[in-house]
Amino acid sequence: MKNLARRLVRSTYAARLRAKSRPLVLSPDGPTLVLAPHPDDEALGCGALLAQRAACGARTIVVYFTSGEGSHRGHSKLAPADVASLRQAEARKAMASIGLHAECLRFCGAPDGRLNALSQSEGATWTACLGRLLAEVRPAELMLPCRNDGSSEHEAVFELLTRAIAASPNPAPRILEFPIWAWWSPRHLAKVVRGARAVWRQPAGEFAERKRALLRCYPSQTDPSPPFEDPILPRSFVEAFDTGEEYFFESPLAAT
Repeated sequence: MKNLARRLVRSTYAARLRAKSRPLVLSPDGPTLVLAPHPDDEALGCGALLAQRAACGARTIVVYFTSGEGSHRGHSKLAPADVASLRQAEARKAMASIGLHAECLRFCGAPDGRLNALSQSEGATWTACLGRLLAEVRPAELMLPCRNDGSSEHEAVFELLTRAIAASPNPAPRILEFPIWAWWSPRHLAKVVRGARAVWRQPAGEFAERKRALLRCYPSQTDPSPPFEDPILPRSFVEAFDTGEEYFFESPLAAT
């Protein structure tokens, strides 16, 4: 019943977004930087766009801030280090499937599961890490999960990025936010929509199946990991991202 309610409300918001949004236009050559707090966030939030950018040869860099080692807490067979290795391998396979190989990927190794509770020194360390990435890539646009996404991890990454941009001597890139948990939970999506200065849409089109294939590259998240009987991400959650469009929100960094 709850999933049905989510689908109905999400459909309503999708119709509103479709009416409010404009076609997304990016720099033709990039570089485009996608900042994924965990491996699979990039596939869920902008997998079709990533496939399209790779197909047209635009330079694209995908940065995995953590390796997602916190996803299998309490598992009797998979230690956090095992999960990290597994999810990194899945990410490499997923991105290679659309033509983004090792030179297009970065793994930062930030601690998964406590990004919202970093000490002051840890926060400074990971802010500096993002600052170095910005200086290296000099992206024309930077995409990441929404600041009000409903995930403490996603929101912490957004805050760290904001600090890194403020400390950078270079012009700020264009920031485009995509919903992950906000797409699943309509109450968070409402806050995202209200706070957006501009809403952009990217039709999945011929890349819809490529996005589905990307998500199948993450079986640690979408399939049960015995003795866990259920997958980390419920099927209804993954299916919610099998849509005809991907949406991106653009607002000043100082907005809350």
